[in-house]
Amino acid sequence: MERTILKEKQRNGIEIAKCKGVYVGRPKKYHKKHAGLKHAIELYKLNKYTIKEITGMTSASRSALYRALKEQEEKEPVL
Repeated sequence: MERTILKEKQRNGIEIAKCKGVYVGRPKKYHKKHAGLKHAIELYKLNKYTIKEITGMTSASRSALYRALKEQEEKEPVL
C-alpha cells in the first residue's frame, strides 16, 4: 500500500517536471553538431568506403549512422 502511494507521488512529480521542461530524459550521444557523425555522413556520400570502414574511422556507431542517414533522407527526399 505504501509502495503504491510512493509511486503515485513519483508519477505526479514527473508529470509536473515535464510540464516545466525540467525532466527531459537522457541526452543523445550523437547530436546534430557531433563532428564524427557529420564526417561519417560525408564519407558515406562519397561512395568510396563501406559502412564498416566509416564507423572505424569516425568511431560513430553503425546504428547511429543509419539513423542519421534515414533522418536526413526524410528531410531531403531524393528526386
